[in-house]
Amino acid sequence: MPQFRSDFLVHGDLVFPEDNQRGMLLDDGPWSISLHNGSKDPDHNVIDLTAIVIGPAAAIADASNVHRETLAKALDTLALAASSRFKIFRPLRTIEWEPGIGPRDLRVFYEQDGKYPPVPQLQEQLFITARQISLDTRPFISRALKYYRYGLLDPSPDDQFVKFWHALETIAENVKERDRVAITCANCKNQIVCQCGHAASRFPMAKDAIEQLIATEVPEDAPRMSRLMSDARNALMHGGDAATVERRTGVSLQQIVEDLSVIVLSALQRLTVPEEPEFAFSRPESIANLRLVASGLFRFENRGPENQPPDNKIPQPKITVQHGYREAEQA
Repeated sequence: MPQFRSDFLVHGDLVFPEDNQRGMLLDDGPWSISLHNGSKDPDHNVIDLTAIVIGPAAAIADASNVHRETLAKALDTLALAASSRFKIFRPLRTIEWEPGIGPRDLRVFYEQDGKYPPVPQLQEQLFITARQISLDTRPFISRALKYYRYGLLDPSPDDQFVKFWHALETIAENVKERDRVAITCANCKNQIVCQCGHAASRFPMAKDAIEQLIATEVPEDAPRMSRLMSDARNALMHGGDAATVERRTGVSLQQIVEDLSVIVLSALQRLTVPEEPEFAFSRPESIANLRLVASGLFRFENRGPENQPPDNKIPQPKITVQHGYREAEQA
C-alpha cells in the first residue's frame, strides 16, 4: 500500500519550549507521527502544534481520513501522559510520500464548521422560552440542561450519544416512580412468589427509570426505542464504536443520536415549560456536527537530491471559499 504524509493543525495546552524541538509520538513499522511547534501570536507565544503523520493509505483521497483516525488514537495516549488537552483542529495537506525523485501529488485542504455561517433565526420567542426554563431551580434540571448543551457541542456522534445519555439518565432517576415494582419471571413475566406466599418486589433501578421515561416521551414506539438506546449505550460504554453500534442494531449511530436527543428535548420541554402558545422551541433538521472540507489536488516535482522533499521545497498553495447565508427562495 502506498505511503502518504498528512499534516494536521493541533490545538493543545502544551507546546515545546524551543522551536526546533520535535516529539515522536508514534514510530511503529510503516507509521510515524511527530509533533512540532506551529504558529505564534503577536506576543510571540506559540499557539498550536503541527502533527506530521506518515503512513499507508489506499489512495491520496483516503489518506487524510485514515491518518486522522491514527493521530486521534495517538493523541489519546499523549493526553493521558500529560493530563492535558490535545485536539485535531483541521487537516492542512496530504503528500505522496514514496521515496524518490520525480513528480508527486499534493492535496491541500480548507475546512470549516458545516453550520457556518450561522442561521439568522434567533427570535424573541426563543428568549421568552429560555427565561421560562430558567425559572426551574431543580438541580437535576440544571444538570440535564448542561449535558444536553454539551451534546450539541460535541463533534462526533459517539461523544454526543454519551452526553445525551447522561442527560436522559439524570432526568429519569429524578422523575421515576418510587413505589416498589414486581420481580418477574424472565420466561412468563409473571410476578415471582416465594414458598411463604410473599410476592417478590424491588425498588425501580436505573434501567427501569429510563424505560419509564422513554415510554412517557415516545409511547407509540417505546419498546423498540428502549432496546435501541440500551444496545447503543452498552456497545459504546464497553469499548465499541459507531460501526459496532450499527452491527448490533442495524441503525446508524447518527440516527440513534438524533432520536435520543429528541427524547431528551421532549422530556426537558415537558418538565420545564407549560404547554402555552407563547413558548416555542426550535430544532434544526439535524444535530450532526459535520465539517465542510474543500480540497485541491496539485502536482509538483521533487528534484532531489533528497529522496523526500524538505518542507521548504514543498509548494504551499492556499484554498479560499466564498460563502454566505441566503434564505430559500419562495416558490
